[in-house]
Amino acid sequence: MQKWNISLTDDGYYSISSLGSGKYVDVFECGTKDGTKIDQFPWFNNACQRWRIEQTRDGAYRIVSKGGGGAITVPGATKTPQTAVQQFAWKGDSSQQWIFRKLP
Repeated sequence: MQKWNISLTDDGYYSISSLGSGKYVDVFECGTKDGTKIDQFPWFNNACQRWRIEQTRDGAYRIVSKGGGGAITVPGATKTPQTAVQQFAWKGDSSQQWIFRKLP
């Protein structure tokens, strides 16, 4: 299980930071193309680190970049640890759907 802090930003988007590293989920170099790498960086307060989180019809969530425009995607929907995530246009399959659980 991964642990993240999700915080509302001043413009209505969310920042997502790792409880482990303290860094923020970020679209690499604010890229807009499908396949752009998503990584973690210190807080730069830019659009590449701001996310729209929307519930899907089945109760999961999609996470869409303000800066890059794509949804956070696990290529091939793999469950292999250390798999790099990327952004892709919304397809709606399980590779782009996320479930959140509040920590006690």
